[in-house]
Amino acid sequence: MQSKTETIQLDGFGIRLTTWGDEACQPILFLHGFMDVGASFHSICEQLGHAYYCVAPDLRGFGGSDHTQHPLGYYFFDYLFDLFSLLERFSRRSICLVGHSMGGNIASMFAGSFPERISHLVNIEGFGPRGLPDDDAPDQLRRWLTDQTPHRFRVYPTLEGLAKRLQTKNRALTDLDAQWIASQMSRPISGGIQISADPKHKRPSPMIIPVAQYAAFWRRIRAKTILMIGEQSNFGNWLPAGVDATAELDRRLSNFPADTQRLIVARSGHMVHLDRPDAVVSAIRGLLAGRSIPSPL
Repeated sequence: MQSKTETIQLDGFGIRLTTWGDEACQPILFLHGFMDVGASFHSICEQLGHAYYCVAPDLRGFGGSDHTQHPLGYYFFDYLFDLFSLLERFSRRSICLVGHSMGGNIASMFAGSFPERISHLVNIEGFGPRGLPDDDAPDQLRRWLTDQTPHRFRVYPTLEGLAKRLQTKNRALTDLDAQWIASQMSRPISGGIQISADPKHKRPSPMIIPVAQYAAFWRRIRAKTILMIGEQSNFGNWLPAGVDATAELDRRLSNFPADTQRLIVARSGHMVHLDRPDAVVSAIRGLLAGRSIPSPL
């Protein structure tokens, strides 16, 4: 199925959308993760686009969307505002929301703040922050304010070079898929190809959001929910030293609605939507049809 690309204005920001399917069909909104683009959901949306209208934005500062002019970069809650504005534009009714990693955190926070707006939620590997201690907050703010590093991205001689880099991290990607995603997340510059995301994304965050705050959003969710966890998930790598990853993940996920389905996705790591797009398609179809999905998937 052929995708379409357009750029819309959301409160002064140009946001690039990649869409699949007929606008008259039931919409599904996809939110990508950090340093990714909406187009990375293409293997999923090509299959779903025959029955649904799939919309995948490049979040602000990523892919083909505008960069902020703020010298200190981005705030996590900016993405919540963009999602709110996008839903006001595209759908006043309840919608299905799918998010990976950072996008899963955005989707779950929004679903907790506006439970009447989200009917179905698929959260892929987006289960909160590192869980740094509150006492680290002063140092975190200091790092944000004093960071003088001249952040930049690597230059690749060719598009194929970036595509090969993507395949190194995601071995399930075919040559064709890797080149297409690479083309959507890069721009030509003197000397080659460079990721088009704003380098200010590499700046430290100004604040620590406690896990307890995330959990407060999760407990407010009313959507029918699926949580997808890669069999080789790197969740534990993000946690402070000494934290039991299995126990911590179980503690966090227990805050989601009682009827939430937890799916372990075989033969996948953190990038479940790239490693096993078939599993994500099955989960979305099953959730929208009201079916239970077996785990592992």
